Amino acid sequence: MMSWCKANAWRTLLVWMAIATLVQPQSLLAVEANPQSISHRMAVPRDVVLTEDGVLTGHLINLQGKSLAESTITLQSAGKVVARVKADREGNFRVNKLRGGVYSVVANGHQGVDRLWAPQTVPPAARQAMTLVSQPEVVRGQFTPPPSNPFSTVGQFIAEHPVITASAVVAAIAIPLALDDDDVVAPPATP
Repeated sequence: MMSWCKANAWRTLLVWMAIATLVQPQSLLAVEANPQSISHRMAVPRDVVLTEDGVLTGHLINLQGKSLAESTITLQSAGKVVARVKADREGNFRVNKLRGGVYSVVANGHQGVDRLWAPQTVPPAARQAMTLVSQPEVVRGQFTPPPSNPFSTVGQFIAEHPVITASAVVAAIAIPLALDDDDVVAPPATP
């Protein structure tokens, strides 16, 4: 009777480990603690006013509010580069000959979506100039990228392939149990 209880307990443990292996990596990927990065990924457009002759002015700063000099700012519309300018020594930039519309704006440490408006059509909450905040890419976790830490690629594989990982965990536990199942008494053979 003891061996049946032991085998049943191991089966239950195997099932829970497989479930945890399947669910855990996916839940880690889905959870995001910083709501600002969620809105950043969703690319909520900001409204900015163009001048009468289609000029966009802006300023590029870091998280501490200091200007970033001589960084490149790229504006794209419909996947095509519309303008590429360089900020001056104070982080100010100016883009000429733009039309109203939605633009993807990329700069050193910044990526966002902005709606540029002609002066006659601008909504009341629109900004007069564009302020871009450069921030370093935040990587959550304790592992450094590979070559210095080969185990980070293992963690990435586990997160991206939960079914394969669960199968490996179940096999790693079930196979030794099956091979060590010598305590089960077989019924005697009939003469």
